[in-house]
Amino acid sequence: MVGAALLAGGKSRRMGQDKNLLPFGAETFQAHIAAQLADFPERLLSIGAQSYHLPGFTSVPDLLPGRGPLGGLFSLLSFCRSEALLVVPCDVPLFSGELAHFLARSLTPEWEAVVPVTRDGREHPACGVYRKTVLPGLQARLESGDSRMYAFLASLRTCRVCLQDTPFPDRCLTNVNTPQAYAALLEEAHLSSFF
Repeated sequence: MVGAALLAGGKSRRMGQDKNLLPFGAETFQAHIAAQLADFPERLLSIGAQSYHLPGFTSVPDLLPGRGPLGGLFSLLSFCRSEALLVVPCDVPLFSGELAHFLARSLTPEWEAVVPVTRDGREHPACGVYRKTVLPGLQARLESGDSRMYAFLASLRTCRVCLQDTPFPDRCLTNVNTPQAYAALLEEAHLSSFF
């Protein structure tokens, strides 16, 4: 079984305000992405030091605070009942439920992780699927002081899903980290009649 988790514990330094709660149509970033994950059998919310609550999601605080997305992943995998978790950060508001299930289905027995790769060749490990069996190596890495997501990914048997070979556009994985990027997103959404 593959569960789903929303990474919502970031500090939003570049945005200057909490990205989770930014308005996106009639919802917030957090609520919009949560809706894309609503039909996964297990749904978790990584909250860091914050106290977010989402209906239908179980909040999971950081076991090792201050370790970034890799620390959030460790906490989520430690808590989950699922054999694997799809994780999605709160700052990719164009992420879709269809892409979520596509990535989950790509986790076949030979892989420990699945990550999407945009057409520019960039891997997106914060939008990946990870088996619970990676926990011992993940814990050892964090305890050694290494919180680098890409370094951890390089240690796994990873299926890299090139979006170029799928119907999904790269913009599904666009991070919205700054006020300028947020303004551009809202302008694009308005022009494209997303709402």
